[in-house]
Amino acid sequence: MASKVVKQVQIIARYTHKCNTVPTGLVSYKVRSSNGKNEYCTTLLHGQAIGCSCPARKPCYHMTQLETIEQARRAEAAKKAFEAAQTATTPIDAPVQPAATQDEQTTVSEAPAVTPEQIEVLIQDHELTLLALAMKPAKPVAAPTPDIGTRGNLNGSRGFSFMR
Repeated sequence: MASKVVKQVQIIARYTHKCNTVPTGLVSYKVRSSNGKNEYCTTLLHGQAIGCSCPARKPCYHMTQLETIEQARRAEAAKKAFEAAQTATTPIDAPVQPAATQDEQTTVSEAPAVTPEQIEVLIQDHELTLLALAMKPAKPVAAPTPDIGTRGNLNGSRGFSFMR
């Protein structure tokens, strides 16, 4: 009895599909056939193989091996992201940045004073704007188009015929 030889997938390229620069979860691999002459496309959606262009019965060895490779790739990316998040956070014993000095801060007393007359003018301007918007004529509503069945006979008084 001959032992079964496990074929190893040969990846040529990996394509991540994006929509507006955001990955969609769809990944395509361009792989070489076992004879080394043909190239096939294997597609994965969120790590699960959904198709391969090879003529073999599905799931083929391209699909099963690329699922494993993609899972390892995702695990490595998650590990790197976790490590980056850990180094980005500030440790508890890190020195605290000094607060802004009194010269750098803007206090309420330095803000320009607004008189009640100015507030009244602003309110009146706002009310006039609202009044102008309320008096603006509304857009006319288009009359609904009648149904084609109620418009009459499209063929005149003749009946329907394919050709004369």
